[in-house]
Amino acid sequence: MIDDVSDTALWVASYRAQETERPDALFRDPFAARLAGEKGRLIAERISGSKLTGWAIVMRTCIIDRFSRPFRTTRSGSPVQGSFTNRPRTRIASSVET
Repeated sequence: MIDDVSDTALWVASYRAQETERPDALFRDPFAARLAGEKGRLIAERISGSKLTGWAIVMRTCIIDRFSRPFRTTRSGSPVQGSFTNRPRTRIASSVET
């Protein structure tokens, strides 16, 4: 089932793809289904407690998106709309101290 740590990315992407397909989705990730592929779908299907894990992934995504919203900008400095985790060209604003 899970042979490598990278398989967990496929597993999470599967849950993100499921949420994206819902008509009342809390977020949209247009890349999730392609990333998950058949292997990610099978992992999610076979893992015990999969429905609860899927719910946790969706909630985690929503919480991180909401928390990070004030710090997200595009390269031009304008605010980013949508889910932070599916935006490959976003960056944390320079005003955030590390």
